[in-house]
Amino acid sequence: MEWNIAFMGAVGSGKTTAIATVSDIDCLDTEVAYYEGGPQSKPTTTVALDMGVLELGQGDRLRLQGAPGQQRFDYMWEILLLQAQAVVVLVHAGPQAQAELDFYLGQVHQLMAAQGRSVPIVVGVTHVQNRAVDLHLDSAAACPCHQCRPPILPVDARERASVVQLLQVVTALLEVSVRQPEPALHRWLGQAGAGVVMQ
Repeated sequence: MEWNIAFMGAVGSGKTTAIATVSDIDCLDTEVAYYEGGPQSKPTTTVALDMGVLELGQGDRLRLQGAPGQQRFDYMWEILLLQAQAVVVLVHAGPQAQAELDFYLGQVHQLMAAQGRSVPIVVGVTHVQNRAVDLHLDSAAACPCHQCRPPILPVDARERASVVQLLQVVTALLEVSVRQPEPALHRWLGQAGAGVVMQ
């Protein structure tokens, strides 16, 4: 078994770090120096993709592919999502967290709809530390399956155990989606609430 997992999210959300943290091979990345005027806290940015592999044993593996966060490279989003069986959306805990969540979930749903399919999605909130983060899903009134209302988990992109835990949720949802493909998946009732508060 080999599954492709796409990592989406804004610049600085931790995609490159998360993939490098858990990859069992040397990561391929396309980090280049940020253009003049870029964020002071991040001197480089991904311009094509990051790629790593997490070996699960017995020949099973996850192929981890990180998309560039800048919208000017959004053509890569469609390319990576064409190959993805699941998506991790990383959101930086901060003032823009809700806007980032809404934007990237919207992009994933829109691109998947254009491809005529949907995949499991998990949201990881990075840079949480001691700050409170209150996130709400736009689709709260819609179908409660894990594609329409994905789980939201805190994750430390620098800690292997934390990223592995996030990917365990992804693989569990993948196994559910294999057993209950469309349209049955949209009738699967999750227990997550409309909003998630982390402290």
